[in-house]
Amino acid sequence: MAYAEITREGAVSIITLNRPEKLNSFDTECIASLEKAIAEIGESDARVVIITGKGRAFCAGGDIAWEKT
Repeated sequence: MAYAEITREGAVSIITLNRPEKLNSFDTECIASLEKAIAEIGESDARVVIITGKGRAFCAGGDIAWEKT
């Protein structure tokens, strides 16, 4: 599952954090998905990047239930 979805509108790229059940908080998979999305946009002709969150929160920060391995 992609936790960071990209949409494009001309030279504008929009990254939507897609983990609304956890208020878009970050864990390992979410961070990796965001890094991949940023790298993909970096190779495009985007001039503006907007980062938003799906659901009722933009991003709650780090997922406190996340177990680092």
